[in-house]
Amino acid sequence: MSKSTTQWGKNKKKPKKGYLHLVHHLSIIYFIYP
Repeated sequence: MSKSTTQWGKNKKKPKKGYLHLVHHLSIIYFIYP
């Protein structure tokens, strides 16, 4: 259970960073092309 929770935490952290990166790129695109 502890191992599964650690793996889930790692998997949750990675997509969150990728999501923020995606939002950053989208915000730039929307800023340039409103």
